[in-house]
Amino acid sequence: MLRGLASTQAVLYGLKQSAHVWHSLSEKWLLNHDSRLKKSSVDPCLFVIIEENLKVVISTHVDDYIVASNDPAWIANFKNEFNKAFNISDLGRAEHVLQMAIDWGDDSVEISQKRFISELVDKYGLTDAKPVQTPMERDLQLKPAETPDVSLPYRSIIGSLQWIQRGTRPDISFAVTYLARFANCYDASHFKAAKRVLRYLNTTKDKCLVYRREPGQKVNSKLNLVAYTDSDWGTDKNDRRSYSGSVVYVNGCLVGWKCSKQHTVALSSVEAEYMALSDCTRETLYVINILKEFFNVQLPVKILCDNIGAGCMAENEINN
Repeated sequence: MLRGLASTQAVLYGLKQSAHVWHSLSEKWLLNHDSRLKKSSVDPCLFVIIEENLKVVISTHVDDYIVASNDPAWIANFKNEFNKAFNISDLGRAEHVLQMAIDWGDDSVEISQKRFISELVDKYGLTDAKPVQTPMERDLQLKPAETPDVSLPYRSIIGSLQWIQRGTRPDISFAVTYLARFANCYDASHFKAAKRVLRYLNTTKDKCLVYRREPGQKVNSKLNLVAYTDSDWGTDKNDRRSYSGSVVYVNGCLVGWKCSKQHTVALSSVEAEYMALSDCTRETLYVINILKEFFNVQLPVKILCDNIGAGCMAENEINN
């Protein structure tokens, strides 16, 4: 994609500023190509045109571009001009992006990572391993090892699992977040737990994210967001800090999820749930802000919490 850029080639390869230089060059060209293209103030890699008769969304990841539009002529012209500036490869309809497979149905889109999961299963010799139905053993409590067993590829498998949970498998978020804590203090017990997560993925690799338009939903109707949040309370016996979890849906489709360990020890379940509610609110605000720049969003957005005390604290503007 970068052939013909003799003036910038020396900068683009091998230097710390390479990514920044390429992004700046790409952004400048996109904004000059069509004055109607607007860059998102929330996500600097997203460029959008939203007009009554023209809708364009361009998502960039380094030198990989996904271009979507309701006007085939606009896309054809864009690819032609882009190819003049940069020698590009047109891969057609997006089928596989960033190790995620995209399957197009008549009224839905499915995103999965079956191929990547299968490659990891083969890599770690788990092809014939016994299937499991959960990513972790119940009430699993691992202890930090005194020194990491560097003979085990623990960090490698955890990094791969993190990429999968970030892409298409929110159901392993807690397990991966928990195991990632031991990246500097792991032994065979931690590696065994990580391989169990991979066995679970192999058992359930046909599961995927599904996105479809709700029945009766109009193209220009307002987007309906809803978020859910939850927390445990001090279940980690090593430090008694709680975990926060949240998911965000847009028109019934899952678009955001997060699982993280809280930074302080909660003194009650209400406090743990309140901190989880705060984390969920930040995640929800990100989704709201990136969508409302270009689309109509139904406000206010509901954030559902299963703790009455935390809900009352959130609704009460008085500090205590």
